[in-house]
Amino acid sequence: MKKLGLILAVLLASQLGGCFWWDENYDDDRCLDPSRYPACTPDGHAYAECVDGVAVEFECGWEELCVQGEDPRGRWTVCLPEGEELCDPADQEASCHGEAAVRVCLSGGVTRTYECGDEDVCLVGPLGAVCVRPGSVPCDPEDGAQVCHEGVRASCSPQTGFLTLAEACEEGLTCRLGASGAVCAEPDALECDYLSFHSSCTDESTYLGCSAMNGFTQHWDCAVGWRCRQGPSVAGCFPPDQPDCDPATFMARCEGPDRRVCGNYGVEETLTCPFELPCQEGAYGPVCVDPEAEACNPALFEPVCDGADQVLCASGSGFTTRLTCSAGEICVPDAGPWSFTGLTCVDPGSPTCDRPGEFWCEVDRAVICSGGYRQEAMCDPGRVCVADAELYLCLPADSPTCDVASYSPHCEDNAAHTCFGGPGREIIWPCGDAATCAVLPDGTLTCQPI
Repeated sequence: MKKLGLILAVLLASQLGGCFWWDENYDDDRCLDPSRYPACTPDGHAYAECVDGVAVEFECGWEELCVQGEDPRGRWTVCLPEGEELCDPADQEASCHGEAAVRVCLSGGVTRTYECGDEDVCLVGPLGAVCVRPGSVPCDPEDGAQVCHEGVRASCSPQTGFLTLAEACEEGLTCRLGASGAVCAEPDALECDYLSFHSSCTDESTYLGCSAMNGFTQHWDCAVGWRCRQGPSVAGCFPPDQPDCDPATFMARCEGPDRRVCGNYGVEETLTCPFELPCQEGAYGPVCVDPEAEACNPALFEPVCDGADQVLCASGSGFTTRLTCSAGEICVPDAGPWSFTGLTCVDPGSPTCDRPGEFWCEVDRAVICSGGYRQEAMCDPGRVCVADAELYLCLPADSPTCDVASYSPHCEDNAAHTCFGGPGREIIWPCGDAATCAVLPDGTLTCQPI
C-alpha cells in the first residue's frame, strides 16, 4: 500500500509542475496532521505538500525563496524572488528601496524591485517613487505645459511627475515663455509676429528682427564688413561694394545689360534685366526693353497700327511696346468706349459696318461696330439684349418693360428695382440676407451690409 501511494504521489506531482523528489526524512505520520501543510522547508528553497498521505517537496525556482502564510481559505505557500514580498496592489504604492531602486507592488500581489540606471536616483513625487535624475523638480502632470526652470526649458513629464529639462540655451540666451511655449530667447526680447514685424537697424552692423522659430525679437549681426541699412519697412545688410547713395540725387544708369540704381535702402544696387533684355536709357532712366523699342513721350505719342501689332508708348519706360493681335486678326483704329488705346484687333473677314464706335441690340445679340467691322455678342438662351448709350446687358426675356424717363428707382421686398435701356426693361437686384436695400441721396440704389 505504501508503494502504491508513492507512485500516485509522483504522478500527481508531475501534473502540478515543479521539481519532485522524495525525502526519506519525511514519514507517513507527518501527513496525518493537515494543519502542518503546505509548509516551507527549513532552508526556504522548497515547500512541502501532503499528497495522498505522503510528504512531497517542490523546489522553488532559481534565486527564489519560499514564503508561507494563512488566510480564511487555509494555509498557503508561494515562491518569490529573493528580497520580494507579498503585497496588496490596492493599498501599496511604489516606494524607494535604497537610493537607486524602486519597489512596486505588481498586479499579481507581489513586490518587485527595479534598479535605477544611467546614474538616476529614486525620488518620491506626485506619482509616487520613480527613477529620475538627481535634483529633479516635482511638478503637476495635469498641467503638462512647458515651463522655464532657472533659465532652462522644461516640461512636466506625465510618466514621472518631475520636470524634464532640455539642453541649456546658447550663451546670451535664456528660457522665455511665449505663444510657442518655453523657448530660448534674449533676456530682454519681446513677443512679436514674424509676418507683420518691421525689422530695424540698431547700429552700423546689427539689426533687430522677429524670429520665426520662437516668436520673440532677436538681434542679428551682419556679415563681417557688411553694413545695416534701413529700408521703408525692414532693415537689410549690404556688402562693401554697394556704397551708400541718395535717392533724390542719384543718377541711375545702364552698366552693360544691368541697371545701376539707388535702392530703397539708400545703397546702390545692380539689377539684372529679365529674359536677357538689354538695358536702355530713356526719359525715365534705365529700363529693360526690347532691342527694337524706340524712345517716345507717353504724353504726345499716338498709338498706331503696324500690321497685326498695336504700337503703344509705355508710360513707365518711355519706350514703344507692341501688342500683337491673335492669329488671323489685324489691327485697326477704334474710337469705341471699349477701347483704351484707340486701337482694336478684328477679323478682316467680318462684315463691315458704317457706325464705327457704336453698339446696339438686335433681339438676342449685341452688335458692336469696332473699327468699321461688325462684331456680335450672343446672349444666352432665354435672354434678350438691352442697351443704353454706354453699355449693353443680356436680361431675362420675361423681364417687365418700363419707361426709363418716367420710372422711379425704388426698393421693394429687400431688392433694388431700376429701369435700363431703350426700350426699357426692369432690373431687380435682390440684396440677400446680409444686406438691406437703400436709396442714396442722389437717387441711386444700393445694398448696404447689415
